Amino acid sequence: MPDRLTECLDSRLSRLEEQMEKVQSQLEQLIKENRKIKQDFKFFELMLLEEYQLLVHLLSKEQDHLLIQSIGAGSKPNEEK
Repeated sequence: MPDRLTECLDSRLSRLEEQMEKVQSQLEQLIKENRKIKQDFKFFELMLLEEYQLLVHLLSKEQDHLLIQSIGAGSKPNEEK
């Protein structure tokens, strides 16, 4: 009887160790993904900041005729259709 109990316990221990290895592997993968996302986020944050600074710079210039129009509108802003 003790042999049977030992076998069951060994089997259970083996399954738990396998599960633990899988979870550890998943955790390592998630940590890598998290680092990548943080790097990407930092990149886009810096890009957005640069674009914002450029926009502020362009808007701060004294321009009497600052116009925003869509590309390919087909007409100049002062023309009537």
